[in-house]
Amino acid sequence: MADLGFWALAQAEPGHLALVTPEGGEVAAGDLLAGCNRLVHGLRALGVEQGDAVAAVLPNCRELIELYLACLQAGWYLVPINHHLVSPEIAHIAGDSEARVLVAHERFADAARAAATELGFPPEASFSVGRIAGFRSWGQLVDGQPDDLPEGRTLGAVMNYTSGTTGSPKGVRRPLPGLAPEAGAISLGGMLLMFGLQPDDGNVHLVGSPLGAPCTWVTPSCSWTDGRRRACWSSSSGTGSPAATWCRPSSTGCWRCPPRSAPATTCRRCVTWCTRPRHARPTSSVA
Repeated sequence: MADLGFWALAQAEPGHLALVTPEGGEVAAGDLLAGCNRLVHGLRALGVEQGDAVAAVLPNCRELIELYLACLQAGWYLVPINHHLVSPEIAHIAGDSEARVLVAHERFADAARAAATELGFPPEASFSVGRIAGFRSWGQLVDGQPDDLPEGRTLGAVMNYTSGTTGSPKGVRRPLPGLAPEAGAISLGGMLLMFGLQPDDGNVHLVGSPLGAPCTWVTPSCSWTDGRRRACWSSSSGTGSPAATWCRPSSTGCWRCPPRSAPATTCRRCVTWCTRPRHARPTSSVA
């Protein structure tokens, strides 16, 4: 079991393509590992301890995955907050979860800043990807931190909140198992293993939903924790470029692809399996 999990596999094969961002950027496993390690060291320097919560108002982006992997190996709770929520709802979740740190993206600056003000959240524990007035930069959190594996690693968890349809959003803080992150790889990747998807099969997981929504974390978390599946996504806002990924050939062509008279072997412009006529907008799926 020690050779499973993102952290072990990233050390064994640091050049493996681990992530493709909505903008088409490719992130190697070794770079993703270094980023999440720097986050652990940076957050610990702020006083974040095992069992603490870190709240995030982020779109699908590299920083969110680094934060997830950092929490998962440091024994913290990641609290993903749906960026479609308004500031009082964001403030409620951050406060109710007793988050020690709040991380937000500049796309949601107004709501995040208003939520932090309402909570009286300490500026020294508020960080932004991009620029948000009154927040410290992401670089101030990670720059200069070592990228080696931190000591005292233990499995963390995602603490999801309901959408608040019938009242205030509610979350459940489940007890942490006290396992090494690698020891939790089988249970965290269990859903994919049920379908015979193995870490070394070269699978690609296409994420087409915003990861701030609780239900969207289940299968992506399996992929990243399991370690060797490329995780790709389309823009969570629905307005960005399609994720760079691979699709099954189609004799009729596929959405956003140029016409072709014969099936192609590879396509890096489709956001789903290409089984529909050209220009028929597809729905996102797991590859």
